[in-house]
Amino acid sequence: MFYVIDYTLPVGNRRTMRQNLIQTFLYEEPGTGAGDYASHYQYNVEYWGDYGIFLRRPTQLNKGFDFTVNIDNCTFEKCNAKTLIQINGKVNDVIMRENVVSSSFITNVISINNLLFENNSGNGRISAEKGIYNSTFVNNKITVKSTTDYGIIYVSRANFVSANNVFENNTVKGLYINRGSANFTSINDTFVNNDGVSGGAVKGGGTFINAKFINNKATKG
Repeated sequence: MFYVIDYTLPVGNRRTMRQNLIQTFLYEEPGTGAGDYASHYQYNVEYWGDYGIFLRRPTQLNKGFDFTVNIDNCTFEKCNAKTLIQINGKVNDVIMRENVVSSSFITNVISINNLLFENNSGNGRISAEKGIYNSTFVNNKITVKSTTDYGIIYVSRANFVSANNVFENNTVKGLYINRGSANFTSINDTFVNNDGVSGGAVKGGGTFINAKFINNKATKG
């Protein structure tokens, strides 16, 4: 059972908002089991044009009152910030163009799908828990003090999947795979004209299926 509800936070202090949100959760219809027999809720919180922010329950933690915050159809353009997106949910159909960040472009999310990441710069990178799919990373100039262990995508979790992504004309490698990230898998990824210090396209190990590596350069091999 899947329910979609338009939800508006009440005007007031944080205590009032939290109490209202918890009361809303208490009125949910309980499911009768797991999977298709569980009740699933999506709370549409905000719309502006075609973009949306929504909450989803339950999460993978399944602890009662936990939920994920998700972003759909947003454009971040010419922003100057420390971090652009830091949520515990999914990022879908997002455009990031000509932004400058000092820490992270996207962090702490579950997954990323259909991201256009173009002409961005700064010290930031992107991280996700489960995977990145169907995304394009082109003409980004990441400038850090040491790019030896740096990539646009920082992989730090086991069983991470990168699928159908394109990395082209970036000043650092596309993927940095941490040593503790077991069972990394790349499927149909393309790496073209990327530069890196240690690894022109990728640093780290894993399984690469139908990957294309074209004219990538590394100063240390």
